Amino acid sequence: MATKRRKAIKNRRINTSDNLEKIVRKNARDVNNLLNTLAKGDIVKRVPSVRGRLQKNVKIKVPRDMTSWASKQLVNRLDTKVLSAWNKQSNKVVIKDNLSVSKLMNINKALEDFKKSKLSTKQGISEAVTKTKESLQRIVDKEIDYKDVNRFYEMLTFEPFQYFLDLDFTPSDLWITIQDAKENNDSEVAFIKRLEMYAGTLNDLDDRFMAKRLYDKYVVK
Repeated sequence: MATKRRKAIKNRRINTSDNLEKIVRKNARDVNNLLNTLAKGDIVKRVPSVRGRLQKNVKIKVPRDMTSWASKQLVNRLDTKVLSAWNKQSNKVVIKDNLSVSKLMNINKALEDFKKSKLSTKQGISEAVTKTKESLQRIVDKEIDYKDVNRFYEMLTFEPFQYFLDLDFTPSDLWITIQDAKENNDSEVAFIKRLEMYAGTLNDLDDRFMAKRLYDKYVVK
């Protein structure tokens, strides 16, 4: 009797794993299709004219570097030693055979989060870029372009940047601090003093280490 119960439990686990794998593979195909769309040229959207009678085509232009950024967080979640669900050569999601249920669930969560994100569409990216440009433009004197926005979003995924956000920095304040340090050709010591204007004295080894990583990546010319 116990043997039959064990077999029944094992069969249920196999069925659960098989069904989950089918779902994950479908989501992977969907995400790869989205990524392929993002990698192509401008999308064309039909919108009504002012009078609402005729329709015209409107191109939504999004630079390729921004579309690649949009998938960066997805790649960071999938391109790990544990999951290994990203192919760098083809820039596609890959699902290996015989993955555990927990790995399949983690991969599926990353895929579904990306599918639900506005940044999985060019229109969503365009709206995010426009909004960010407007926000940054209000706090700096220079003209904000796509490269600035791309750099800002890239910073948001960088561990040291996140580290200082936890020390009461706002993303815009930290971005401006880095830009000012770069424009003034700050030394590492000078850059840390800038950070201390917001975060207080940075004597902790972790603070200094994260500050150096920020400095080396974004300040040094």
